Amino acid sequence: MENLYEKVAYIKGLSEGFKLEKNSKEGRLINEMIELLELMSEELSELQYGQEYLEGYVDLLDEDLSHVEDAYESIEDFYYSDEDDDFYDDDEDEDYLYITEATEVDLEEDEEERAVPPAPEQAADEAGEGENQ
Repeated sequence: MENLYEKVAYIKGLSEGFKLEKNSKEGRLINEMIELLELMSEELSELQYGQEYLEGYVDLLDEDLSHVEDAYESIEDFYYSDEDDDFYDDDEDEDYLYITEATEVDLEEDEEERAVPPAPEQAADEAGEGENQ
């Protein structure tokens, strides 16, 4: 970054060596360009500093995370050893009851629940027959 400051200073010195009038079009243009270069070099310097700071911060976070991971693994190893793996059943299918065939009793109950009510015409005929009797 120091090299950038040196180059901007060199260009500024060159422009002063040309002895351009500051009020002429060319003089104003060159002076504005030099000011722009100075501002850009300052901004780049600040960005570089911020980048270095963030890299250091990320490295610290990475170290902290690795400590947490190590602690978690040691706790996991302590509480869940390989001997415990034999106790737990990996086959989850055995924990559930699967029904593959329906019984006759189940079918009869379903038919009673799904009994279709009489059509409105049929219900009216049945009601009329009851009055005539």
